[in-house]
Amino acid sequence: MAVAPALAAAALLLVAAEPSPPAGDPCRAASAPLARAADAARDVSRAVEAYRAGWRRACAGEGTLDVAALFGDAEALSEDVRMARSVRAIAAAAGKAGGDWPLPAMAAVEGDLAVDWAAFGWLGARGNVDDARFWRGATVAADGLGGPAWLAAIPGAPGECVRLGETPWLELGRALEDMEAAEAPQYAGHARALRERLMETLGELARGAEICGCLRGDAAAGLAALGTPEPGERAGTPARRALVKAGGEAVAALRAGRAKVRWLRDAAGGPATGCGTP
Repeated sequence: MAVAPALAAAALLLVAAEPSPPAGDPCRAASAPLARAADAARDVSRAVEAYRAGWRRACAGEGTLDVAALFGDAEALSEDVRMARSVRAIAAAAGKAGGDWPLPAMAAVEGDLAVDWAAFGWLGARGNVDDARFWRGATVAADGLGGPAWLAAIPGAPGECVRLGETPWLELGRALEDMEAAEAPQYAGHARALRERLMETLGELARGAEICGCLRGDAAAGLAALGTPEPGERAGTPARRALVKAGGEAVAALRAGRAKVRWLRDAAGGPATGCGTP
């Protein structure tokens, strides 16, 4: 997945990257000691500790659990250019002191900071109806950093590769509807962005644009299910009808050979391979 523009801009201001921390338990990270970081702005340090305190309350089951608010705080700390620099300094200070990674549900990725969606998915199941809907859908539609689960960044490949034979396309469409049903403002933009990326991917296939593809199984089978109207489909939402239409056009292009797919292979002339773990 491409890192969000704000994260990319922050990279210009961050100190040299420390090794990425292990996946880690967010509850353990929330309780890890914070070493003093001279480069961290005082207000950002307070914001980090408030965020960690929110996670400690969530892990202890204390009070009302507001997963959307915690998620919004994590995005603010990791994506705001000024805040990200201080937050990265706080994490680096903890690493130099030999302590645990101190930022729950956040990770260092190629020198930037990113939100760990897997950690929030775990927490979301314990939240309110909005949280449960959004994170249930996100486990299908998004990867560990919130990018499209049906795309994979493969070293040496021409752009992102589409997981054609690996993606449960029909379930993906339903997952996006779950995400969009969540009304919390912290969630709305992500659901919309993922749907736009999916429509873009299907449109590229239908137009015959050259794409990189990964294959495990029948490339068209899952897309055929997505592109087939379900009973009562005429009563579906405009977004659902548009997705069915786009899926149908994409699978037709694949079956007719109009879709130009450069298949990922382990060796020249070998069989098409899968993308690996999402």
